[in-house]
Amino acid sequence: MRFTARVLLVASLFATCAAIAQDTVAPPPALLLENVPAIPAELAQKLKAYNDFRPHGLFSWHPARREMLVSRRLTGTTQVHRVADPGATPEPLTDFQDAVNDALYPPAGGDYFIFVRGQGGNEVFRYFRYDVATKAITARKTPSVPFNVMSDALRSAGTPPSATPTRSMPAA
Repeated sequence: MRFTARVLLVASLFATCAAIAQDTVAPPPALLLENVPAIPAELAQKLKAYNDFRPHGLFSWHPARREMLVSRRLTGTTQVHRVADPGATPEPLTDFQDAVNDALYPPAGGDYFIFVRGQGGNEVFRYFRYDVATKAITARKTPSVPFNVMSDALRSAGTPPSATPTRSMPAA
């Protein structure tokens, strides 16, 4: 009887230790920790929202409504998102393999916006028109331009020029 009670006590201690070990966060194997208390899994779960964030950048304000276009990483690249109201969750509008580098509403209207992206990492940037109502994307018939020239043209004029000269970059 005494032996059975001791076996049950030892078994319950092992079960308790296993349960405690499961309710803590294991440190990475590359860290050598001494005198650091275990982190409860519940605390780690509460803090997860503060560790998983995505930075945003302002692309453009809507000319008539209180909304904006922002840059935000979607899967692996920066894409255009619309924030319809203050504090609203950004709504993804583009989802390309390559990043969208700039986006801008025209000075009046706001039923479309122009955005710029390269393709395949070639750094040849093209203009695209995104129709807000239909979500249709149309490539503009504008020659490819260096990003800094194109971005400055978008910001100063509000719409892309019909033709912009390109300059070859010197070989490195």
